[in-house]
Amino acid sequence: MSVDQRLRNGLHSSVGHLDPDHRAPLARVQARARRAVRTARWVGGTVAVAATTCAVAALPPVLDRLTAPVSPVVSADGIVGTYVADVADTPGSRRAQLTGRWVISFEEDGVLVLAAPPEYDGTTAGTAYEVEGDLMRTDALIDHPGCQSSGTANVGTYEWRLDGGRLRLTAVSDQCQARVTLLAGQDWVDAS
Repeated sequence: MSVDQRLRNGLHSSVGHLDPDHRAPLARVQARARRAVRTARWVGGTVAVAATTCAVAALPPVLDRLTAPVSPVVSADGIVGTYVADVADTPGSRRAQLTGRWVISFEEDGVLVLAAPPEYDGTTAGTAYEVEGDLMRTDALIDHPGCQSSGTANVGTYEWRLDGGRLRLTAVSDQCQARVTLLAGQDWVDAS
């Protein structure tokens, strides 16, 4: 018998002793797969229930917003521009250091830029405005003495009208006398 034949016979008889039980590991893998599927279904169901609960809880406020009456469109387009005014020399304007030429720019993004005369030593930065219909609200001169207060009391409301290149502001409600003197005391001429 050749060496090759003996090796084949020896290996063949050795294989007979190695009958692996492939069924047990397969059963464990299948059991793990079934557990993973059950867990995934349970998590999916739980997420679906949670999402439904959140949607039901959030739905009434969303529906309220959708069915609420629409407020008028707020557009500042009509007032946007740069205007110039000369504040007259009066005791009130002198006391508030407002006398002289002022330039006011209403920007499209709601920023109100004030350029004061050299005599004015107050702050004009950080000013905003908002237009709703023919009303304009602003916090201009908020740092001016007598204009500091809390809440909405530091915002002045003015009716505005633009006619022939002249902007006219009329005080509707404002506790800041300096702002009333500056904004409503004269016509603002369009310098855009």
